[in-house]
Amino acid sequence: MTFHLNLPMGPDIDMDKPCEESLTEDDVRWYEEEFVRLQNPLYAFELRKAVYLRYKLERAKPILIQEELADDPWKLLIAVMLLNKTTGRTSIPVFWRILELWPSAKALSVANETELRTLIQPLGLQDVRAKRLIKLSSCYLSEPPSPDKLHRSRAELVYVQVHPGSQRAKAIVKTPYPPTPISHLPGAGAYALDSYRIFCAPDDEWKRVLPTDKELIRYLKWKWAYFENRRWEPDRGVVGPLDEDYLEALPSLIAP
Repeated sequence: MTFHLNLPMGPDIDMDKPCEESLTEDDVRWYEEEFVRLQNPLYAFELRKAVYLRYKLERAKPILIQEELADDPWKLLIAVMLLNKTTGRTSIPVFWRILELWPSAKALSVANETELRTLIQPLGLQDVRAKRLIKLSSCYLSEPPSPDKLHRSRAELVYVQVHPGSQRAKAIVKTPYPPTPISHLPGAGAYALDSYRIFCAPDDEWKRVLPTDKELIRYLKWKWAYFENRRWEPDRGVVGPLDEDYLEALPSLIAP
């Protein structure tokens, strides 16, 4: 059975006016009809179920630092460079410390490399990461991302091609990653590009992303269900409308 999380929403009411002045005839009619619908035990039961499932899904929302940094692509790129191949528990405190010491792209572009390398040493790959963080900040200043200017990506999209009717993977397919506004920046691999498109890009660009990172997959499964009432899979995209069984299971499927 197809199941929708869209709950019936009544008309907006101007709380600064008396009720009889803020409600139109159509508003009154909506409330009268909804009152009649609520007398139907089956309708009332389904409405309570929808409220409960939406509450569960809202509480199951994956918390990613990229969403917190969505308004500042430079900070997001610094964060994902540290998160790449490193757990959030280890890398996120280091990220906030970097921002304390070098709070802007301009500041980090002239950072002392030895000091930066020492700070990120617990994450590993400190020599490469320190140079890349400084170079990323410098390039970001000289050519900041613009939605109107796309750059060729060096990264690749990797898909597992499955033979119809079989669950066994048959082939690994690699295709060029599409151009993006940040593809010219150092360290702009698939994880950084996916994160930027999901959290920073305008319009509905997030709907076209098929990530391989498990945290981004968790987030998009949640977002597609919560906002679009759709089931989504990372290898195929949207696969159909929500159903009750999927909604019941989804909070557990996207749990960390």
